[in-house]
Amino acid sequence: MKRKRRIGLLLCCLAVMGMFSASVIPAQAKAKMGCHHPHFMIVPDADCRSFSKADGHYKEFGTAYICADCKYTYWTNLYQVKMGDHDWYLVSEGADSNGNIVWRYHCRGCSMLKDI
Repeated sequence: MKRKRRIGLLLCCLAVMGMFSASVIPAQAKAKMGCHHPHFMIVPDADCRSFSKADGHYKEFGTAYICADCKYTYWTNLYQVKMGDHDWYLVSEGADSNGNIVWRYHCRGCSMLKDI
């Protein structure tokens, strides 16, 4: 009786694993074989990336085209928006070879460094 239950449980687990592998393997095969990108989802004003320049924090927005099958994405109409200035605070970096204290500014938002 216990053996039949264990075999039944094992078969159930194998069936569930088989269902997961059946859904993952075709997606991986399609990505390796090369998707022809038949359908794109178009997302206007999507957030592309965040970055920092010397004068502040920026975000880049644009129109995202995402393949519905393989999730390949390309961007058009990219533009940058300044989100804010750096928030500098002074930190001691230790001492140099002459024993002088080295001070640097760090930004709280992006950890950019600036020498004095």
